[in-house]
Amino acid sequence: MKMYKRLAAMLVAVMMVLSMTSALAVELPVSRAQAVLNEGKSVESNVTLSVDAQTITGLLAGMMSNPNADPAEAEEMNNMINLVAGALGKLKVQTVSNKTDASGTIGTDKGSLMDYAVSMNEETGENAITLSLVPGYTLAADPELIKSTLEQSKAMQQNPQMAVQMMEKYLNAAKAHFESDVVPNLKVETGSFDVNGATYTKNMSGGFDTKMMAGITKALAALAKDDAELKALLDPMLQNASQENPESVKSFDELVVMLDEGADELLAEEAKVIFDLNAYENEQDKSSLVEISTPYFDGAAVHATIATVPTATGLTTNVEAILKSRGEAEGEADAAIDWAKVKQDVATGVDMMTPVIKVQAVTNKDEAANESTSNVVASVSVMGIPFGFHVDSKETLTGVYQSMATMGLTLMSPTPLLTVNVASSETDKQPVAPVTEGTTIVPLKSEMTEEDMAPLAQVVKEKGLPQLLENINTALPEEANVLIPLLQQMMTPPALTEGTTQAN
Repeated sequence: MKMYKRLAAMLVAVMMVLSMTSALAVELPVSRAQAVLNEGKSVESNVTLSVDAQTITGLLAGMMSNPNADPAEAEEMNNMINLVAGALGKLKVQTVSNKTDASGTIGTDKGSLMDYAVSMNEETGENAITLSLVPGYTLAADPELIKSTLEQSKAMQQNPQMAVQMMEKYLNAAKAHFESDVVPNLKVETGSFDVNGATYTKNMSGGFDTKMMAGITKALAALAKDDAELKALLDPMLQNASQENPESVKSFDELVVMLDEGADELLAEEAKVIFDLNAYENEQDKSSLVEISTPYFDGAAVHATIATVPTATGLTTNVEAILKSRGEAEGEADAAIDWAKVKQDVATGVDMMTPVIKVQAVTNKDEAANESTSNVVASVSVMGIPFGFHVDSKETLTGVYQSMATMGLTLMSPTPLLTVNVASSETDKQPVAPVTEGTTIVPLKSEMTEEDMAPLAQVVKEKGLPQLLENINTALPEEANVLIPLLQQMMTPPALTEGTTQAN
């Protein structure tokens, strides 16, 4: 029952948020990469890295500050960071892939560090992975797992808009039940509402309880009961997940029954508030703002805001979530949370323990420029330490497929510590097939014992690592005299000292 409540609460909250926003008012951008592969074509991708050595050095200096530190040691550390950052900046990953196969090289402009090749059979799930650093061996994942994954992917690829259509069907069902059974219990006002610099024409507010959640859940379960497409999509996922966790839901039918029976149990119980809702909508431009606040559940509460602004060619969405833990001195479990004060304390630095998550996503489709663009910026502040990442991408809408993407990771600084750039384009090239004849097959399982890995580990030690060190000399000649001793030191077990005995 506890699992049901968490699943249903999450399901209903997501459905309600999406139903009260205009997320479906704009056609969602669909990546063309898979469509190109489905046409039997290949895509060539080039990946490069960039590391901000100066920022990393500054962060490490701050975290490891020691007034008695040897200046020479500090300078040596800075030089090492700059050298490693420079080496990473020279690395390139080049890949050619079609619908089922891929091959590529990891290296620099001066030479290769490692070559790889992958192949899969859509019908049987049989697969092979070869690496130049592990000569004479072929890695192979469980064919049934690969087959199941390919079938799920194929089902989605047959109609790129199928997922959107499925979502719209359930959103409409949730919205219909929400308007007929939930809205009458909420306070609904129309007029002009100015909130955070935006103007809305409608406001709904009130508590959302377990009986309301049960009603929406039953409506969704009734719709799902005869949904063959959704069953075909989710059944393999649930079955695979249950192999890893026997206590999880094992099939789509079991999931539907669990949702329906759990809803019946909640309908028979006294209603309890799950979260407070405060939603605004501009009925002219379809912009919206939804605020959801929960009481403490298992010692934690959440306050989330979701603001959406549709445009003629895209959508801007801003999400903020505050995760509040109840301290021992905060009073009774049912005490109301002053979220305005929580926000103020977080903003002013009085409360540095409450995590805050912020995400902004901007999508746009420009027919004249023949491209779709997407920008996602996310940040997480934990114990006063900010983490963040951003993804900028664009791709052609029609004609020859081309795309560019940049991903950056930040830590305690607005400057990205690591940036990954990916450039992809349609190509006439074909992947190089793995050479498996005469090789030893190493099955890859979800859980590998030392005995399973022993043959592969032995060949890596005897052939792979020496070959890697030799390749470093070629691909990174300027850094090799430092990187090779460093890697050798990392790969060498610590020597036994006097008074230390080796465990039997």
